[in-house]
Amino acid sequence: MRFFVPLIMFSFLTLGCTGNAAVQPTNTVSKTIRVPLEDQNLEIRTFVVDQKGRLFAATGGTQFVYKYVDGDYVIQEVETEPSICVFDGDGKLEATWKLDVTPEALALAPDGSIYAAGLGKVVKLSPAGEILKMLDSPHLKNLPPLPDFEALNAEDTEEKRREKEKLIVDITEEMAPLQKSLSELFTDLLKAQKDGDQDKIIQIQTDVETLTTQYRTLQTQLVSLKANPKALAIQQRNAALQARSVKSIAVTETDIFLCCPPATGYASVVWRMNHDFEDAQIIVKGLSGCCGQMNIAAVDGKLVVPENARMRVNVYDRDGKVLHTWGEDERNNATSGFGSCCNPMNVTFDAEGNVLTSEASVGAVKRFTLDGKFLEPVAQSKIVPGCKHTPIGISPDGNAVYMLDITQRQVIVMRK
Repeated sequence: MRFFVPLIMFSFLTLGCTGNAAVQPTNTVSKTIRVPLEDQNLEIRTFVVDQKGRLFAATGGTQFVYKYVDGDYVIQEVETEPSICVFDGDGKLEATWKLDVTPEALALAPDGSIYAAGLGKVVKLSPAGEILKMLDSPHLKNLPPLPDFEALNAEDTEEKRREKEKLIVDITEEMAPLQKSLSELFTDLLKAQKDGDQDKIIQIQTDVETLTTQYRTLQTQLVSLKANPKALAIQQRNAALQARSVKSIAVTETDIFLCCPPATGYASVVWRMNHDFEDAQIIVKGLSGCCGQMNIAAVDGKLVVPENARMRVNVYDRDGKVLHTWGEDERNNATSGFGSCCNPMNVTFDAEGNVLTSEASVGAVKRFTLDGKFLEPVAQSKIVPGCKHTPIGISPDGNAVYMLDITQRQVIVMRK
């Protein structure tokens, strides 16, 4: 889950890498599936496809968003109703299941049940959406209680206050031209959307994301310097929520695997427990993911992890022993290598147990054997650039591949 989510979300696509023109993908973009999200704070967090070809999209829960209030961007905690939207293979909404868990991660079990996890909770649902079991994630026990918004500010000396005041002025002056540029870009974007100029739209959105990142960095510094009790409480609470996040979940016939932040530090870890939510233990440590993104999946009793910051895929047995490690930079192999700065981002599996990889920014889907032999390019989509969660799924007959474009809040359908 992404806690720092820019509120700026627009309906347009961006260009992905074309890859090697001599090797054409097997699938092409045919349509998109959109969840009816009336609340502009909501996003599609992730999705999975079951054995019947149904698509389950997770939305809602707790998140932090930036809002433009009284001439300034401020970060606010937003609560929206968590749910799972169920679509048929053609994208028709069949049902909406309400949850009591922020659904940061989803997984399908071999028996057809669905697991949702997030913010320290794991819930098991039947194929019909009935909640069967809900318990705490094992990493929750190592974390302190969530801080509230009544945290008090520490006393400052007069000298420190003067230093802070000067820094506040300097940072505010640095933010002003960024804010002006963003306002101008939004005006240009509306015009480009009205004109239907896709190339212009793509370029503007890329510029918006770059400037927004710079603005958010300065805004975070400014919040810290202003150091009022509420701002400090927001920072502390956000950090505590991120520590409780569940980045990904995978389920086999015997085990449940959870990818979570470590109790201390930054590299992700993987927990394993049984289907009774017992015997929890960490089996993998030190996974490196760009912007905190880390996906895990399971097939034939094996755990598969696309370690995006190291441009590789790791295959483990259930005890965390490495069986295979493969992958290379696209600069070395434009056909089977992984592009952009940090990829592959997510994986899924076809009926034969081969691995399908997805690439953020690039929008590419490729097929490999479990031990890393490149088989073919599967699809090439257009998504908004950035180091982002990029879940993929495949229909039971293998004819349709799905990819989440998280910025546009849609699932792209690519068919043979």
